[in-house]
Amino acid sequence: MAPGEKAALSLGFKADMSLGEKAARVIALIVNIEAAVLVVYELLYVLYQVTYVSEHYAIFFGAVFSMAVLMHIEETLRKGPEGSRTFFTVKLLLLSFSMLAALFAAFYIRTHVLRLEEDVGMLNQTDITVGLMSLASLCIAGWFIWGRILVFFLIGAFCYFLFGHLLPGFWGHPDYGIGWVISYTALHPVFGIYWLIPLTADTIFYVLLLSAVLARTGTVDALLELGKAVGRRISGGAAYPALIGSAMVGTMVGQAVANVVITGRVTIPMMKKQGLPPEMAAAVESSASAGALIMPPIMGMGAFVMAFYLNIPYIHVALAATIPAILYYSGVGLGIYFNARVLELPLVRQPVDWHLVSRVFPTFLIGIGVLSALLLQFYTAKIAAFWALIAAVIAAMVIQGRYRPPVRAIFEGLLDGAKLAATLGLLLAMIGPVANTVMNTAVGVNLANALIISPIGQIFWLALPLVMLVTLFTGLAIIEAATYIIMALALAPFLEEIGFSRVAAHMFIYYYAVFATLMPPIAITAAAASKIAESSFYGTCFRALRLAFVGLAVPFVFILNPVLLEFPSISLPLLFAFGGVMAGLAMLSAAWWGWLVNPLRVYDRVVLTASGTFLMASAALNRADLMGVGLVLGGLVWAWQWYKRRRRVSVPVGERGKEAIEGHLSQEDV
Repeated sequence: MAPGEKAALSLGFKADMSLGEKAARVIALIVNIEAAVLVVYELLYVLYQVTYVSEHYAIFFGAVFSMAVLMHIEETLRKGPEGSRTFFTVKLLLLSFSMLAALFAAFYIRTHVLRLEEDVGMLNQTDITVGLMSLASLCIAGWFIWGRILVFFLIGAFCYFLFGHLLPGFWGHPDYGIGWVISYTALHPVFGIYWLIPLTADTIFYVLLLSAVLARTGTVDALLELGKAVGRRISGGAAYPALIGSAMVGTMVGQAVANVVITGRVTIPMMKKQGLPPEMAAAVESSASAGALIMPPIMGMGAFVMAFYLNIPYIHVALAATIPAILYYSGVGLGIYFNARVLELPLVRQPVDWHLVSRVFPTFLIGIGVLSALLLQFYTAKIAAFWALIAAVIAAMVIQGRYRPPVRAIFEGLLDGAKLAATLGLLLAMIGPVANTVMNTAVGVNLANALIISPIGQIFWLALPLVMLVTLFTGLAIIEAATYIIMALALAPFLEEIGFSRVAAHMFIYYYAVFATLMPPIAITAAAASKIAESSFYGTCFRALRLAFVGLAVPFVFILNPVLLEFPSISLPLLFAFGGVMAGLAMLSAAWWGWLVNPLRVYDRVVLTASGTFLMASAALNRADLMGVGLVLGGLVWAWQWYKRRRRVSVPVGERGKEAIEGHLSQEDV
């Protein structure tokens, strides 16, 4: 064998591999090496600050940007030319230019960091050229990796920052000049592209390492077994492993699509086997996984951005989101239950592997427990996630016995976390210039003032639906974190000005940004689930929205009555509001799906809808009289349905009575 052939085999090349596949294999190796070096560097940085802070962020950004672009180049090479070979070549050239330009810009900032920090807006021609090149590289990479919509937002923000002084009225702003615009969008170690890089490097990176390692220790299988135990006892069957598993995986993942991929590969085939249509199986998984974005302690990236933007500890956001997250999953769970009763789905019959649960579940509890405990002691998320990672790895090696993960799995988990951080870091880099444009031009404040003096600002019952609809429609095209930060900058000041609390206003926007992840035409959560289920994308979206629909009312309750955001402080008003929302969700869900003890007629559903509305209003307005009306209406429907069921069972006359008891007759026949 020739020396070249031996070298090729040592890299894992096969004789029939194309040049593109070989190049992809080499790039994958480079990415793994870069990810491993970054993990070691970041873990060491927790204990030893080896570089100046701004230099650290420049190094981190260069690493994550190059990793994100290289991973996409690898994917492109593996797929090969899907259409025009010219387009394929141009795409590779543009991505390569993007990576080299971004690395050069990062090196340039690191080299001139002190001057660029002090001389904001006073840039020379070389600075401006490098800044424009940096923005161009970001647009190219963002176009191919995150889609064109975010790129349009970025270009639009830059043009508005540069030329907005030409606009009339409140849309206009002072003429800042090209130097100032470049400083605040592209060429400053704190602003623009780098505005959210500290959040990525100091918080999100470590949290993603923890969640990826936990996923590699087998905790997902243990959580699905717990969901299976619930499905053995409650109607809904195999849908409950998806709900319970996704909810608990959500506490450690905080990424909806990752949640779908992790749990859906097990739960979706299980649901289809039990009799759920493929679209419904995918809808259950996608709606349950979307809740991962609002499920503490590890929420979606938008929640970390919220804490960063509000300048409060992340744990405050996580605690405030606890009850809304419980209410979201309660709404989805009720939808699963009532849908299962309508479809007459059986209970789960598969046995629960309690030995697996007893061995692996403690690793999950220890990892999440250490993270939560340290956050509650107001340690930074970086420190909390670092020690939670150490505790989880030790627990997996000591406690799990024959389920102990190999060292290779832990290492691969660390690499997975670093790679995901690279992709998300690129996204946050794209949001930075948009956010700094809004803040520097004061367009958000101006828009808020314009809305306040408009008829909408005088009637908050119109203001809240407006903010909800704008957030949902914005979320149709971009992911939850980008939707939240753009809407928070543009509309949160308006909500604050008309009297709502700051945290409640931001949580209101974030909740609907999460809900929008289920809405087509993007709906990446539903897209991932429908691919696993081999179902219709739009059918999956429709059913997922049906499952989560009743939860649309929850943000209206907590923004009008922020006591629901005061957890862990427990008070009578909080318990009253929580009970009202839970009862309201039950009534609305029963009306929505058409089942309560028996299948419901139209007039039953109308009365239950009124009952749920009164109960939700009682929680929002803290009024016992409204709760009383809601309970009476709901109680009357429930009593009537229970009476009809008892009457149906008590007709044992000959063969007709036997058939009625066995449930073979329709409601009308009885």
